[in-house]
Amino acid sequence: MMFECHPLVCIGKDRCMNQCFTKRLDAETKIMKTEEKGWALFSKSEILKGQFIGEYVGDLIDTDESKKRLEDAQLKGCTNFYMLTLDRNRIIDAGPKGNHTRFMNHSCEPNCETQKWTVNGDVRIGLFALQDIAAGTELTFNYNFDCYGTGITKCKCGSSICSGYLGVKPKTAAAWQVEKRSLETKMRRLQAKSVQNTNKPVKKPNKSLANGPYSEQNEASTSRRSKKQINNNATTARNERSNIDESTSANHKNKEGKKRKHLTCSNENRKKIKMN
Repeated sequence: MMFECHPLVCIGKDRCMNQCFTKRLDAETKIMKTEEKGWALFSKSEILKGQFIGEYVGDLIDTDESKKRLEDAQLKGCTNFYMLTLDRNRIIDAGPKGNHTRFMNHSCEPNCETQKWTVNGDVRIGLFALQDIAAGTELTFNYNFDCYGTGITKCKCGSSICSGYLGVKPKTAAAWQVEKRSLETKMRRLQAKSVQNTNKPVKKPNKSLANGPYSEQNEASTSRRSKKQINNNATTARNERSNIDESTSANHKNKEGKKRKHLTCSNENRKKIKMN
């Protein structure tokens, strides 16, 4: 974090050169249309290393509002975003309004960078040159882009170390080719393995083994055991039925005996009554 001199405190006063934000000491730039990247910002004159390009300005919003705006942009099919994080709770959105810095494109090998400065007690973001820049050169910086949703944005910076997509760290062309070849090799191996598993014949049990689980002797003994078990089950069922029949007949006889006894007693009582 850098600090800019306060105009009321600095002893240099009007001669102070550490008041780029307050005095708006922007570099001379121009906005031009490109073939592949749309609008872009170019330098009108030579820019020295460390020189102030301009302040990044726009709507100052919180994280909740930024999420709403991103969701609305995705629903509308918008792929251009102009948000920079100022601090933990504040974000600068240069989409609805801003200055010339909003036209600076991303590059994996940029010639400018963003810096956070404390200006009059508040945090502000400025863009500064990373190197000497000739007149007529496009001004770029690394977005450090975070992908929202499932889509990815293709990078069109044209650098020799371009990562190919926004949000992916830049790498050398050789490293990119090595990674690409390794991924292709892994895919070929996976495809070959899946084909082998699909065409692999199913192994059948070998019945030629005399002592194996599928031998003819074991099959015969298994069938004999199953028949014997069936016969035993049938015998048990017959015995149970006979037991049930016997118990039923015994109960019936007991009931008949009780009825006869009752009738005999009643006849005897009648005889006694007549005799009396």
